[in-house]
Amino acid sequence: MKALVITSNHLRHKSFAKMLCEEIEIAKVIIEKKPAVEESQQEKEEIYFKDCIDWEPSDFFICDQGKVNSPEVIDQIKSEGPDIIFTFGCSLLKKEVFSIPKKGCVNIHTGMVQYFRGVDSPFWAIYEEKPEGIGATIHYIDDSIDAGEIIAQRSTPLSIDDNIDDVFIKSCITGFDLLKEKLSVIIEDRVEPVVLKTRGKLYQKKNKTDRHAFDVDEKIKRVIREYLND
Repeated sequence: MKALVITSNHLRHKSFAKMLCEEIEIAKVIIEKKPAVEESQQEKEEIYFKDCIDWEPSDFFICDQGKVNSPEVIDQIKSEGPDIIFTFGCSLLKKEVFSIPKKGCVNIHTGMVQYFRGVDSPFWAIYEEKPEGIGATIHYIDDSIDAGEIIAQRSTPLSIDDNIDDVFIKSCITGFDLLKEKLSVIIEDRVEPVVLKTRGKLYQKKNKTDRHAFDVDEKIKRVIREYLND
């Protein structure tokens, strides 16, 4: 079984790659360079993922943002001949990439895809006051956006003191833990995938405004409190 990882360069992505490299043999990690996150999120990531600050994989290839489907990356992948690819935090993969591995591509989505797809799902779950949508989904990649066959899902444990950065990072960790638990099932072809019957709302970066951020800051404690008291 030969496995590859495609991820990004932020600390949460390094934590994802580190977990996989410690659990199974990873032939190569492909790292997509993305701009720095906001300062508040960077500070939180340094708290949650401090053990990853100085870590790097033994074999990796770095590409610019938006280049994960480039001929150079495709050549890197094909040269390894992977059976499976694990992804988190990279740009959307085209069929030319996700069709390469024999056992497919497995992705972590930081949200419950039947409620929210795309980016910032925990943010939109708070904004729309649907905390049941906060969690992580492990799924196969297809030509949809976060709507491939589901391998497993788990809700994210929350605390009344969480801010939106905590909620997001805890959802990442939920996904890492869930994937770690399901690795043997995935690798041994024992997955019983679930087809998504209802697609959640798709959000993109352009949908998020300062007004939305203000509303989330105003709502978050009440939404979490009501969720915890249910």
